[in-house]
Amino acid sequence: MSKKFLLLASLLIVTRMYDFIATYLYTPDLTNETNILVRLFELNYARIAVVQILLLLLVILCLQFYIKNNNNNNIINGKIKIQNIKDFITYFHFGQKLNMLVFLYKVPKLKPIIYLIGYVATYSLIIFSFIVGTSTIFLIKSNYYKTIYKSFGPYALYTILLITVIVITIKFYKSEFLKYKTLSNSNK
Repeated sequence: MSKKFLLLASLLIVTRMYDFIATYLYTPDLTNETNILVRLFELNYARIAVVQILLLLLVILCLQFYIKNNNNNNIINGKIKIQNIKDFITYFHFGQKLNMLVFLYKVPKLKPIIYLIGYVATYSLIIFSFIVGTSTIFLIKSNYYKTIYKSFGPYALYTILLITVIVITIKFYKSEFLKYKTLSNSNK
């Protein structure tokens, strides 16, 4: 196993535990939990722990797939000439240049999806778990923060989550496009 994998998997586990423990300290009975999924499915801590462990295992497996395949070019190849990132994204997911609308009616290949999840979910969860855990600690420690949080806190956190995922996804595609360009130039 690579050092990068061990570091990222460890960070993922630690930050998820940080968020979980901070939430427990703030609301042991989950009455103040703002996660809509917890409320929707009426989860308790035992169920949350099981779901967290299963999701962590899934993300860690995807991360392992991403790290393993990151440098050996079996996700992409440089056979087709692609000039822009928009064409690259469909090529990456479907193996050919297509219109972006293809995502609405065609199922992408599994390998690129696992590869994408390995990168995006890992980095997003690490960042978001740290932010949410820290926000929860502030809720425990500061009445002023609690007042502000009641006004718009959950909306701000979900907005941060969405922005984080978008930024990391864009970074992922730019990085993969650069790797593709390097590979296609070396095949000339």
